[in-house]
Amino acid sequence: MNFSVEVSESGHVTSICLAGEVDAYTTPAFAQAVKTSLQRGAAHFVRDLEGVTYIDSSGLGVLISTLKALSARHGTLGIVAAQDEVRRLFAITGLDRVLTLHDNRSDALQAARRVSLRAYRGAAQSVGAAPNAR
Repeated sequence: MNFSVEVSESGHVTSICLAGEVDAYTTPAFAQAVKTSLQRGAAHFVRDLEGVTYIDSSGLGVLISTLKALSARHGTLGIVAAQDEVRRLFAITGLDRVLTLHDNRSDALQAARRVSLRAYRGAAQSVGAAPNAR
């Protein structure tokens, strides 16, 4: 079984890069990486599925649960889905209408950084305005 999961952080964006088959046997490692990142407070994610050759419902479930967790903290989830098979699965399941798909990691990271920066600036303005509010 060929599978790997790699987590990296760049600014306020957490990337989880998967390669190989994402199925019932490998999904627990993927889910643990997501859980650990969420516990650390991550709110902006990129899931790089460029190296994924197969993904089943358990892997899709982790993506959906991540999206739900992030919506509670006004976070984002961008998906790098370059493989035709993976994109086709998202289209068949309708997830292409719920998830933000990108052709490459660079585009996904750029989009996540823009959103993260806007959120950071908004929070900084709120904190700065708080002492004057009465």
